[in-house]
Amino acid sequence: MRPVLFLIALIAVFSGPWWAVILAAAIVSIRYRAYEMLIVAAIADALWLPMQTGFGVPLMTVAVTVILIVFEPVRRELFLGMR
Repeated sequence: MRPVLFLIALIAVFSGPWWAVILAAAIVSIRYRAYEMLIVAAIADALWLPMQTGFGVPLMTVAVTVILIVFEPVRRELFLGMR
């Protein structure tokens, strides 16, 4: 499931909606430590940030980082007994 959601998020970066990447990151981070989603978010920011000379905020990387931090205690609490 983890590699499949990673591929779904990676494909969504190139041809899907922006919320598909966030949804895949949320689903994966509930069950696993999904640090590979930061790579997907960095790729999304590199493709989607405006190519201007100004400063652009990497919103996807910030959103995925927040998701990973928020879901860490939830994941630990839910799946601690399964290990």
